[in-house]
Amino acid sequence: MKFAHFEFDPETDRIGEGPQSEVFCAVDSRLNRKVALKILRPELLGNDKVRKDFLARFKREAQIVASLEHPHLVPVYDTGIAEVEGNEKPFIVMKLLDGIELEELIEQGPIPVPRARKLALQALEALEFVHANEITHKDLKPSNFYVCKNYKGEETLYIMDFGIAHDDKDEGGRLTKTGTFSGTVQYLAPEYTLHQQVSPGVD
Repeated sequence: MKFAHFEFDPETDRIGEGPQSEVFCAVDSRLNRKVALKILRPELLGNDKVRKDFLARFKREAQIVASLEHPHLVPVYDTGIAEVEGNEKPFIVMKLLDGIELEELIEQGPIPVPRARKLALQALEALEFVHANEITHKDLKPSNFYVCKNYKGEETLYIMDFGIAHDDKDEGGRLTKTGTFSGTVQYLAPEYTLHQQVSPGVD
């Protein structure tokens, strides 16, 4: 499939999906390299109100992740909106990671304390940076951490998916709309589910 200047097979190259988007392993024909291509799920664009809301969310995610450069955050290469069969499809282009989700790693069995400590310190270092930039991730869970090996063979942890991140610099402040919240229920902080209060402590 041709999408903008990226090529991938929608059947065999899907490497992830969520309620808002799909992620594919694609080839950037301009630079001749493999990338992770995140595309807004088309079924969310039918209703004008829904379309506007999710386009805004997607644009915000692109801006947030593109503005945050850190060794333990997935690098973003590009973002844009492609025209496909008359429909706008926003996308984010990221570094293609070669590794395993922390969730899968945990399922393999107990992680030795020294290894767990090293990964945890990397996650905390990244979160310290994110929070210093007035961003709250809001959806931290094992499947949003990715563990790879760098060129030295050392394990490197990445935080992924800022799709519902909260920017404290937004005019809306730290509170979301009363009675509403988003995220993965089993990982939500009590102060967020009960009062929709957003702060770094939620992470």
